[in-house]
Amino acid sequence: MSGRWRRIKGGLPNVLVGAQLVRVRRSIAGCDELRGYVLAWSPRWTLMADVDDEIYLNGWVAFRTKHLEALETSGSKERFIQKALSLRDQWPPRLPDPPIALGSTRELLLSTAKYPLTTLLVEECDPQVAYIGVPQAIGQKSLSLREISPSAKWSKTLTRYRYRDLTRIEVGAKYEDALFSVAGPPRAHGKHSGSA
Repeated sequence: MSGRWRRIKGGLPNVLVGAQLVRVRRSIAGCDELRGYVLAWSPRWTLMADVDDEIYLNGWVAFRTKHLEALETSGSKERFIQKALSLRDQWPPRLPDPPIALGSTRELLLSTAKYPLTTLLVEECDPQVAYIGVPQAIGQKSLSLREISPSAKWSKTLTRYRYRDLTRIEVGAKYEDALFSVAGPPRAHGKHSGSA
């Protein structure tokens, strides 16, 4: 994309929601830029339909609105990407079904728990590591995640994550779907490990 970056403060202009392909730059050192279509936002979380490098919609990404630093829009590739998505019956990007709530981190996680797998990122600790699994216990300030390994093996223990540490939450991506297809649903084990 070769558009202009716009600094963003206090949320997104509603005119951008669902209408334009954007690249998102966030204020977390070392974190990835995100590319896709903003579908909804709240003061706490912003939801995007992710566009991958192969020009396919690849699940949904929620990131903390407070980390939004700048957006790039109106790039020369936008029409090409929209046409490619249209030819693949992926245009316009759709809101997730089941819906994803953005009012609070707990509401967001309760809604993503309806998907086979949820991906959690704690980018302020390590922007390149993702934790994928099934939320097992969603409390008031933290959740316990039954993690799945890159070789599609379920952990026997649960890992606790504090909501305040989560910076990005994803569902519905092709990689997650592949992991779940191979592993199937987890069996109940129930042991807890420390928080990440």
